[in-house]
Order: sequence, then C-alpha cells, then structure tokens
Amino acid sequence: MKKHFAFIIGLLFGISFAACNSQTQTPTVAPNNNNDLSANKRQLNIRALPNSTANFDSLPANLAAYLPSTNETLIDYYQTDLNADHLPDLLLVMQQPTDTTKADTEQEGKRQLYVLLQQANAQYKMVAQNSKVVYCQNCGGVMGDPYTGITINPDQSFTVSNYGGSAWRWGIDYTFAYKNNDFFWIKETSTIFSSADPEHGETKQRTETQLGKVTLNNFDTKNN
Repeated sequence: MKKHFAFIIGLLFGISFAACNSQTQTPTVAPNNNNDLSANKRQLNIRALPNSTANFDSLPANLAAYLPSTNETLIDYYQTDLNADHLPDLLLVMQQPTDTTKADTEQEGKRQLYVLLQQANAQYKMVAQNSKVVYCQNCGGVMGDPYTGITINPDQSFTVSNYGGSAWRWGIDYTFAYKNNDFFWIKETSTIFSSADPEHGETKQRTETQLGKVTLNNFDTKNN
C-alpha cells in the first residue's frame, strides 16, 4: 500500500513540475519582417546620440534611400497611413550635429521632423518638416533627453511627446493631422506637476479653436 501511495505522490509531483516549467518558458516570437511597410508603427529605441553612425541597419533599403542627404543621424522612424489613401507614409526624426560654436546648450542636439507621403508610383515625397516640435537632446533638464516618441492615433493624426524638468516636471504633446492637403496643428496637451506629489498636477489642453490654423511647417513653440 505504501509503495502505491509513494508512486501516486511521485506522479503528481512530476505532473506539477512539468506544468510549472511549461509556464515559465520564454514564448517564441515571430521574426520581424523589416520590409513590411504595412506596419502601423515602428519605433526604434536609440539614444547613442549624436555620435551614432548606425542609421538603423533595420531600416528597409527602399526607405533608406529617402533619408535627407545631410549629416543628420536618424534616431526614430514610423510607418503609417497619414492621409487616408491606404498607402504607408513615413515619419523621420533626425538628430542634427552638435554646434560646438554655440554656448547655449539648448542649441545642441536639435532634432528635425520630416513627413514623407507615399505617392501612387510607390515613391515618397517630402511634404513637411519642422525643427521645433521634437525638443533638442539637452532640453529636458535633469531628466535628460525629453523626446519620448510619437503616437499614431486612431484618426490617423500623430502626437509628438516631450517630457522633462527637475523638482517640477513638465510634459507636452503636440498633435498634427492631415487636412486640406497639408498637416495642421490640431491639439496641444501640457502637464506640470511636482515630483514630490505627482498625483496632483495640472493638465491643460488647447484645440484648433485656440491654436488657429498653423501648419507643421510653420509650427514654432515661441509663437504659441
């Protein structure tokens, strides 16, 4: 009887161990197809700036051909349909070289946002660019690099997010949408809070009514 009991206990322990082991195994992830231009969003987490020369080996060759022919470094890019024509468009965030002749650190590590729309012939055309919407590498205060990425919204607009500060933290999101053959600034959401009491901050939002008709090309934080 004892032998049968020991056998049953051992069997139950073996089943329990196998089940536990199967739950802790790392799931297999399907390989990423870098040539899939239908991806709604592709964000690459690179912060080795401005000295990085990688320029993203994963960027598909047919897209790499459209990088601006400058000495800027690519730090982020997204593929999504921005103008509702069912073709994947392109957002590029480029790091400008550091200007060592300027004393103001806010002039260092400036970023340029480029918007390229795919045409019917599968070629890309640059339709908008701006150097103010993505904050410079040193504009985040003690929090470091303020650029936190771009969100592609369900309505095909996109939101650029910046965050920084020290004892008092701030965050600001700028949203743009394609209208009347151009990209317009349609919303701004800003937040400020104490790092000692983050649950009681203040959030403000402005829409097109307060912002006016401002295109991405003409956007400047000094004018808002």
